[in-house]
Amino acid sequence: MTAESLAHIANLLFGAAYLVRGILWLRILSIVACLIMATFNYYAPAEPLWVAIYWNLFFSVINTIQIWLLMRARAAVSFSEEEEELHGTMFRNMSPLEFMKVLKVGVWKNLDPETTFIRKGSKVSEIHLVYHGVVLVEIDGATKIKLRDGTFLGEMAFISGEPASGAVSTVTKTRLISWPFEALRHLFLRNPEIRSGFSSDLANKLVPPASRSSGSGSS
Repeated sequence: MTAESLAHIANLLFGAAYLVRGILWLRILSIVACLIMATFNYYAPAEPLWVAIYWNLFFSVINTIQIWLLMRARAAVSFSEEEEELHGTMFRNMSPLEFMKVLKVGVWKNLDPETTFIRKGSKVSEIHLVYHGVVLVEIDGATKIKLRDGTFLGEMAFISGEPASGAVSTVTKTRLISWPFEALRHLFLRNPEIRSGFSSDLANKLVPPASRSSGSGSS
């Protein structure tokens, strides 16, 4: 392998590091790229470029320390069986730390059958995710839709600020997790990366109120 090849490989790895979403992989790829670049700066010139070598090694040390801190923080995160299931399905795009932050602003609820928790025309203040159960959405007297596990409710009201366009009630005993709008907005403001990973289904919907242009009401 030529010295020129080392330079190309290092820069390809730097490019890959900028493209990956996970911070852990970004740091791992950056370390490998820095070490290859340090090797290139040692062998390619007539004399080793020590300044470039030292800086690449310095960046490698920084990323190594950050990886250690990240792994230490991840080791401290633990989820219940329900939370593990949600993370592995609806929130698989999030890191454990990001999902932990989402859980902290959510509230688990157990509702009895025939409980109306969203009323048509009323102000909606929470996004709900049905974890287990069946809910009935009534748009009008003739339009009724049954929804089951993994369904989000209230997301359009989060965007538009409009009142609920339909009523939602439970058909069976239902367990859901709810996120107050204001708590979510503060979370997204502090952690923009969480907004895009909140759900693969909602990634293009959940945007801060300041950036929305228009929308229609929804339950």
